Amino acid sequence: MTRRMPVLLLLACAALMLAACGGTDAAESDNNREESPQATAAPTTVTGRCKLVSSAVLNAIAEGLTVTGGGTLRNGYAVKSDDFSKVYMVAADIQGTDMEGDGEIGVWATNSLDGTGLIYAVDSLAKEFSDWGHGDTTDANITASSDGVAEAKECASK
Repeated sequence: MTRRMPVLLLLACAALMLAACGGTDAAESDNNREESPQATAAPTTVTGRCKLVSSAVLNAIAEGLTVTGGGTLRNGYAVKSDDFSKVYMVAADIQGTDMEGDGEIGVWATNSLDGTGLIYAVDSLAKEFSDWGHGDTTDANITASSDGVAEAKECASK
């Protein structure tokens, strides 16, 4: 009986470890829920310098939206600006009351594509429909004519 005890204990520990790795269908479906209409995958090059941005970036920008009834962002793309050492221009379609459909593309600047960086409104739509500080009031003077703005906007329009 004494020799069986360590073997049984070892088997019980192994069974517990395997059970902990398993999970349920409900847990898996919870992990697959999207918090935003944007994909959560890491940015990937789509066309030219455009990269599809993660939901983390779109959610971070959307926190500053001032769209009536709440707003969301979709179809977000980023372009690394050649005018600055670490600035990405992020363009996305703004969705909200009276803003359904395509065409309301705003552009913001950020220094991080993981959703934790600084965010500034760059073009007129981003300035009008979000309360992020304006990029053209910073020392960097990030404007709608800065490198990457037009390209990001074009990608988000597709």
